[in-house]
Amino acid sequence: MRIGVVARFDVEEAVEMAEKIVEFLMENEVETLIDSQLATHLKQHEGIASDLEDMDVDMVVAVGGDGTILRTQGIINRKKLPLVGIN
Repeated sequence: MRIGVVARFDVEEAVEMAEKIVEFLMENEVETLIDSQLATHLKQHEGIASDLEDMDVDMVVAVGGDGTILRTQGIINRKKLPLVGIN
C-alpha cells in the first residue's frame, strides 16, 4: 500500500503531526509520499516528495483544518482515493 501525506504547512503543530505520521508509516514499511509543499518543511523527507496532483497512492492522510481537508479532497477527487482527515 502507498499512502500520501499532506498537511497545513503554515501551522507548526500540523507539520509536526505529519512528520510523526510519515515516520510511523516508514518504520512500518509502508510506502509513503509527502506533498511537495510539506517537504519544504520536512527537509529530511524531500526524497519522497511529490505534487499532490501527481501522487500515485492508494489513500491520502490530510493533517490540518477543514480547509486543508477540503483542498485535498478537491485535488484527489477525480482519482477516487480514500481520504483520512486529521483536524
